[in-house]
Amino acid sequence: MTELLDNGRGRPSVEHGYWPGNLVNLLRLLRGDLRNVDLSKLTIRQAYLEQVDAQDASLTPSTSGRGLG
Repeated sequence: MTELLDNGRGRPSVEHGYWPGNLVNLLRLLRGDLRNVDLSKLTIRQAYLEQVDAQDASLTPSTSGRGLG
């Protein structure tokens, strides 16, 4: 699934829609955490991140300036 995040990073943020958030939710459920996951330059919507360990995760905002929204 991290390969999908890598591939999406090259797309404009207006094309992201909800798929990055859906993948983040799936990763959280499958792995139990988001440690060391690169979420940079993705517009993330509707991700449930309460009590999620995201140590060393990259959360650099997207180029649209919206970041995690």
